[in-house]
Amino acid sequence: MVGLTGCSQITGGNDIKDTDDDGVIDSEDYAPRDPDVQDAEDVEESNSIEQDEGNQEQTSDDPEQTSMTVDGFEDGNIDEYTGEISGFEVQQSVVANGVNALKGDGDNTSIFRDVSLSQPSRVQGYGRVERGGGNENAHISYFNGGSSGSKILEINFFMNRGSDGYGDTSGEPKLVVNRTDVCDISYSTWYLVELEDINWGEERVGEVKVDGDVKAEDIDFHNSGSTIDTLRLKVNDWEDELGYFDDISIS
Repeated sequence: MVGLTGCSQITGGNDIKDTDDDGVIDSEDYAPRDPDVQDAEDVEESNSIEQDEGNQEQTSDDPEQTSMTVDGFEDGNIDEYTGEISGFEVQQSVVANGVNALKGDGDNTSIFRDVSLSQPSRVQGYGRVERGGGNENAHISYFNGGSSGSKILEINFFMNRGSDGYGDTSGEPKLVVNRTDVCDISYSTWYLVELEDINWGEERVGEVKVDGDVKAEDIDFHNSGSTIDTLRLKVNDWEDELGYFDDISIS
């Protein structure tokens, strides 16, 4: 007798038992106390399935697929950056989130940081500008080819945007993304700007959100490019004004 399919219990003698109720008598069952195993092949198949599941879990947790580069300046320094470091400082007086934010104070002053995610689908950052007497700008930009490479994406808090698109002391405060005017902004106010649904094949940004609201759609890249490798934070044409940054991230 090899198998008793459909029998939940074996009766009729002490030598005929099915302890795990799997339809195979104990004397011919590879694991008489395990209803999922009847022969050695069942054990091998079970191990193979567990190994495959383990590989799938490892792949889903792969940091290359889920990585995010973030700087909220909570570590209190900008050691990861290069450039005109003296024009920037981490401070606690004007902050969007957490304890710290970055202040920039200089004339065309920039710092740079390498980024690990070359084709993000989303970038975001907080920016704020204090009123001064010059052509105030604060930029969050992403380059391909290092600090002297091509600018691909840019969030520009442009406080004197002239009608010709350039700086003008009589211009209006505008949020500008990749050369496109998005919305009016004000001095001394934090703005969270998110570029979402970034399409690297078509070189377009699907949505621009400001403080959670969609303000623009389908914006071209600043320049053509298939990847980024460098973040730049810049304050531009300052006199007595200051620019602030917080929670810069790509994902």
